Amino acid sequence: MSARAFPKLRFVKTWMPSKGWRVGLNSRIPPGLRRGSQALPSEITRFDASGFVDVWARYVGTLSLGPTTLLHGDAHIENTYVLPDNKVGFLDWQVVRRGEWSQDIGYFLISALTPEDRRANEKSLLEEYRGALTIPNHERPSAETVWQRYCATPGYGLPI
Repeated sequence: MSARAFPKLRFVKTWMPSKGWRVGLNSRIPPGLRRGSQALPSEITRFDASGFVDVWARYVGTLSLGPTTLLHGDAHIENTYVLPDNKVGFLDWQVVRRGEWSQDIGYFLISALTPEDRRANEKSLLEEYRGALTIPNHERPSAETVWQRYCATPGYGLPI
């Protein structure tokens, strides 16, 4: 999504691990780790706040390396609504950015589905998304790339 192609959206920033985000995460992650310490696996609790922020910054730094799109930036289930005619949408667009598709897709699937439902359906949902992309075939990410990028998305969602 280029500013040239969508001039009315040129104000939308590209994702970057800014100092402001780092400061905010460094202050919010420690209480979250304390609250979740009994439920979180040791692979998570072995990190302190700065470790999470470092993982987050490395991941966010990859979101502008390839083709970018408009991202909600906080695409979890609690930021959705359903209208009386069953149309669904997102609210709370304060973190809108340009970046790679995987952030919103991964964050949403991880927050919207139970672990069992996610594990049973994530590959077919990702393939459905990949197939629905309205881009030239030579730009379409491979199934392997889609899976790899999706598997990296907890690097964003967990610290947030």
